[in-house]
Amino acid sequence: MKENQSKFSSLKRLWFIMLLSCIGALTSFAQERTVTGTVLDDMGEPAIGATVKVPGTGIGTMTDMDGNYSLKVPSDASQLEFSYVGLETQTLPITGGKIDVKLGQSTKQLKEVVVMGEKIDRKSLTAAVASVGADQIKNIPVTNAAEA
Repeated sequence: MKENQSKFSSLKRLWFIMLLSCIGALTSFAQERTVTGTVLDDMGEPAIGATVKVPGTGIGTMTDMDGNYSLKVPSDASQLEFSYVGLETQTLPITGGKIDVKLGQSTKQLKEVVVMGEKIDRKSLTAAVASVGADQIKNIPVTNAAEA
């Protein structure tokens, strides 16, 4: 009886070791690698908030204040897509752990802009509101209205 229990115990250990080996082999196939780099705009400035993603997946990130990104991609991923509003989208092959990209000016124009507003009485406001007239900003040296 003890001999059967000893054989059974050895067999259980052997199956347990084989199971752990299989789990280890499966996790080695699902390896990820980290790709880092910098995204610049057409003037060489950091593209803050540019999107970096693996095409066809939900894997992606955005650049930081310096245009830098870090993204964990599956080992089978072969390309990264870089995009930013007003700049051309680029898809580049993953050739190493660092990919720096400079996005060129987009030749496409926006077809439509949607502006939404809501009329609110001054009594029900919970934030500060200020009005700026055209004569107050006409002499400010800016290239577009958003900078003013």
